[in-house]
Amino acid sequence: WSYADRYELAYYWDRLGVKAKRITLPEGADLDSVLPLLPKSGDVALNIWYTQRADYRGMMGCLLGDGTVNEPERFDAYGMTNLLFHAPTLHAPMLKPFDATLSMAKVTAIGEIAPAPADRAICVPIQITLTQPTDVDLKAAVSIQNGFGSEIAHTDVIFADRVQRLSSQLPVGSTLTAYALLRLPYGAPTGDYSLHVRLYDEQAQPSGYNLTTADNQIHPDLKLPFTRTSGSDWDAVNRTTDLPVKSDLLVSSDLKLIAHNLSGGTYHNGDKLDLALLWSGKDKLPDLQLASTDGKWQVAINAPDDVKRDMITLDWRQVQIPLDAESGMAKIQLPDGTIIGSITIEAIPAIYDAPKVDTTTNIKVPTIGTLVGYSVTGDMTDRTQPFTLSLVWKADKATTTSYTVFAQLISTDGQVLAQSDSLPANGARPTTGWRTGEYILDEHTVTFHADAAPATANLIVGLYDAATNQRVPISATSDFITLQTGISVH
Repeated sequence: WSYADRYELAYYWDRLGVKAKRITLPEGADLDSVLPLLPKSGDVALNIWYTQRADYRGMMGCLLGDGTVNEPERFDAYGMTNLLFHAPTLHAPMLKPFDATLSMAKVTAIGEIAPAPADRAICVPIQITLTQPTDVDLKAAVSIQNGFGSEIAHTDVIFADRVQRLSSQLPVGSTLTAYALLRLPYGAPTGDYSLHVRLYDEQAQPSGYNLTTADNQIHPDLKLPFTRTSGSDWDAVNRTTDLPVKSDLLVSSDLKLIAHNLSGGTYHNGDKLDLALLWSGKDKLPDLQLASTDGKWQVAINAPDDVKRDMITLDWRQVQIPLDAESGMAKIQLPDGTIIGSITIEAIPAIYDAPKVDTTTNIKVPTIGTLVGYSVTGDMTDRTQPFTLSLVWKADKATTTSYTVFAQLISTDGQVLAQSDSLPANGARPTTGWRTGEYILDEHTVTFHADAAPATANLIVGLYDAATNQRVPISATSDFITLQTGISVH
């Protein structure tokens, strides 16, 4: 395979008796022109000459990497790069129509992920159409999350057309594609995952653009569920685990703990501890315990269902530290008391005296708590700089779902001019750790979007489940709290 039939290749091919078929890819070809040239099976080598136009969007690497268990073998010589892909699937990506808009473009299609073993690479094309002229180069941050919402794989890709022109170089109506190739971590189990796509640019909106879907809902990213099946052969994968602690703990005759992420650290009461344990063997995975070293409390950490488990298994679990846990040490242990790791707990004292606020609201958020009031520092009317919004919540009780707080300055015609999205207190006080009757100090830096225009706006806040992007209802008719109206942004 080559983008140009180099003289050197053409001259030596027959003379050296090369058995592989040589194909010259038409330069500037798009997916529909390249796919018919793909072989049906076997290994494929992609030969790239340094004078060729770069494949900025990563189309060939994504197509040929899809379904492979290892990175391609690379050989460089005199300005030429050869990438050898072993047994790619060579399947045409299935583009699924999509409808999500941002200020200057529309997401029109995203590649569908078919069920496959977890050791296989995943190629995801993302297609957009420009709806407004732009001077920024749009990119996509593409990640995979496990069932606990932890990011386990990530890549950043840039959008370009078939001749590698970027969004800043193209007129309205142009179609651009980015190709994301992702690999799950070593030992990833069977089960359900989610793909997340966020559009951004490095200059004007590095944190990402809001995306409005066909149901008129606003999302920071697009979420697509997919499944990985059993059948992985992790012994054939030439990369290893990135878990920091290596182990050689024999748990049973056919089960060994070979690595984990329990390298210590400091946590607070109410925090959730994410565990990652790498096992070798087919025996049943054991339950674990999180227990204080003084014996005052312990919490069960049950093993996941492992009926369709592969020989090598990355086991993700999550456990919450009790809300009333005192400062001290805690250990993660097997049922027989064998210690796998330890953590330090620093207890956060509860605040039961109401803090002062500039404006009192006392608006109830069902099953979560009450927004007692707020204060604003900075100038909400000046879109050239962010402002600080300090919220005070009074907790009803700890929630099962960890809710994200959003604060938005939204124009009267529905455009989001500025926003902040974060767990309460910048992640230090998630709603899953709230104690009945305590006050939570929750500060937000509200940043204007690069394309925010002068407008009359309202300041609103609310909460949502980041896993589903569903807002928490405040009343039968509203899913946000209006703090101020008639703000003249200039």
